[in-house]
Amino acid sequence: MRFIIVVFFSIFLYGANIDKKIDTTKKTLKQTKTQISKMNSRLVIIGKKIQKENRYISNINKKMISLNKKIYTLKRNISKKQKNLLTLEKQKAFLLDKKYKLEKQVVDFIANNYYIQTLNISNEKDLINEEVLKVITKESTKRMSKISNQYLDLDSKISDIAKEIEKINKLKNVLENRKKELEKLKIRKKDRIVQLKKIKIKYKKELEKIIKNQDQLQIQLSKLKIIKAEELRKRKLLSKRNKDRLMDKVKVKNYGNVYMKRKTITYRGLKTFPPVKGQVIRAFGSYVDPVYKISLYNDSITIKTKPNAKVRAIFSGIIVFVGETNEGKMIVIKHRHRLHSVYAKLKTISPFVKKGYHVKKGEIIARVNNELEFEITYKDLPINPMQVINF
Repeated sequence: MRFIIVVFFSIFLYGANIDKKIDTTKKTLKQTKTQISKMNSRLVIIGKKIQKENRYISNINKKMISLNKKIYTLKRNISKKQKNLLTLEKQKAFLLDKKYKLEKQVVDFIANNYYIQTLNISNEKDLINEEVLKVITKESTKRMSKISNQYLDLDSKISDIAKEIEKINKLKNVLENRKKELEKLKIRKKDRIVQLKKIKIKYKKELEKIIKNQDQLQIQLSKLKIIKAEELRKRKLLSKRNKDRLMDKVKVKNYGNVYMKRKTITYRGLKTFPPVKGQVIRAFGSYVDPVYKISLYNDSITIKTKPNAKVRAIFSGIIVFVGETNEGKMIVIKHRHRLHSVYAKLKTISPFVKKGYHVKKGEIIARVNNELEFEITYKDLPINPMQVINF
């Protein structure tokens, strides 16, 4: 009797330890989901900031294009006015040369006439020369006055053009300074985008780590649930065997509800095909062990089938567990609406079936020797597989 109490006590402690681990894993998983949500929010905010900076750079580029057009127009105007200025400068030089030659002609004429030097008119020729000099002087004065006026006019035009060029240059300098400021601002904005992208990459790496941790926690949770169910079943059988030995082969038909009924849930969705073709040889729910005459409770069904039969996924989903048990290999698939399907006592597993693999409904995932143990759960609660599949 003491041995039975010890066995029950050890089962209780083991179950409590597994439950504690499951609760801890669930809490950690919940915290991980919160971290993922926060990290996604940060990534969204950074993405919006990068878009804002890119729009700012786009506006800067538009302004710079407009400034370049204006600066180009001003440069063309300056070039055109400088050409005009050069032409006027040449005309001015030509007039100066013309004035100089005219003055030289008059001086030479006076220097070559004797009467001018002596101030005496001795003959008719001197008189003619004097009259000629008067005419030449008058004409030269008139021409020089015209040249002077033209020179002054050119000088005024040159001054006006020089002022216009100076004004255009000032405006060009203002625009070029504005362009330089925009270029500096553009560089700062690009540097800011680079910084934001670095932060974004950092957040993405952190998010990937958190998601990876979440996947590991989900797998761990699934394993813990499977281990809990498997170990409890084994310990119950071991406990019963030891109790039967102590009872000295006394046949007991029913031990009550100690190892029996768990809380279950009813499936109300659309039914699907069975994972293998065959016959159910162990039903869901309570049954009596044929060897030890123990009343047990079964969360799964066992389907007898032909050797090497193909096992198919009953719904589309994600592989969350691939491993081995004492009775063969096992696969756990996570479906929509928090459903899980468990395929145990497998002989071989498809090479494509790995953790994280997206399996399609009806896809071959494994083969069995001659029977399949099949289970369906919603959250932590078992569902009678016969409510889900049609034989």
